[in-house]
Amino acid sequence: MLFITALAYRKPYKTCKHCFVLLKRKGTVAEEKRVFNSKWEIDYFMIETAEHTMVCLICSQVMKTVKGDNAKQHFYCHMSDARAKSKGESRKSCVENLKKSV
Repeated sequence: MLFITALAYRKPYKTCKHCFVLLKRKGTVAEEKRVFNSKWEIDYFMIETAEHTMVCLICSQVMKTVKGDNAKQHFYCHMSDARAKSKGESRKSCVENLKKSV
């Protein structure tokens, strides 16, 4: 009986091959529909490209998955950079200058 209910809920669920327990399927990145947060430009020196990826303004590395944790982790690799240590209006001006050079 449980196997029949697994077939009825085929899309979001799958069954374990050893027992007929319903397991939630993991979603793909395309299904999550992540969007770029404009706050990440100033906080993590990241900009969004036309292909919906992120680019680091400090080292020009492309990050394919648009996630805040990925941007934050990449930014902490550049903490020794003087631009990363700037605060307030000087930080905003650094971001604007770097955006013009890209």
